[in-house]
Amino acid sequence: MIDIFKNENFFPELLVMERLSGEEIDSMVLAFDGEPLLITHKTREKERGGVITHGEHVERPDIVEAIQTILKKVKLSYNIGIQFMDGYLMEINPRLSTFLYMQDWVEPYFAIKFALGEYTNEDVKALQNKVPKDLRMIRYFDQHFFVKEKSMAV
Repeated sequence: MIDIFKNENFFPELLVMERLSGEEIDSMVLAFDGEPLLITHKTREKERGGVITHGEHVERPDIVEAIQTILKKVKLSYNIGIQFMDGYLMEINPRLSTFLYMQDWVEPYFAIKFALGEYTNEDVKALQNKVPKDLRMIRYFDQHFFVKEKSMAV
C-alpha cells in the first residue's frame, strides 16, 4: 500500500503517526495570565460530533501538574479546554468546552463573574474544593422537523 500511495500524484508524502488509545480526559480550566485558578476533569466515554455524550467528573492530579506546566509556557486566560488521551496531550482550545453542570455548579457562569470582576482569583480558586464529585452526565440529541403549510393564492 505504501508503494501505491507513493506513486499517486494526489498523495505525495506518507505521514505516519502513533495511534493512541486509553482513557480520554477533557480538562476545563479557568485561568488568568497562565495561572490555573479552577481545573475540572471529565471522562470522554462516548461522543457524538465531537461533543461528549457520556462522561463523569473525575480527579486526575497528574493531569493538574501537566496543565500547570503547559500554562507556565502558554499564558492563556479565562476558559481553556485541554484534552488528554492516555496521559498524552491531544489539544488545547482557548474556549469553553463541554462542561457538566448542576444548579450550584456552572463553570461558564464562574468565568463570566470573574471576567466582570465580581469574582477575584481567590474566589475562583476556592471553588476547587466545591467541584461536584461523582457527577455523571448523559446527553441526548434529537432532531425535530416541522413542515410549513404552503399558502395558496386565490
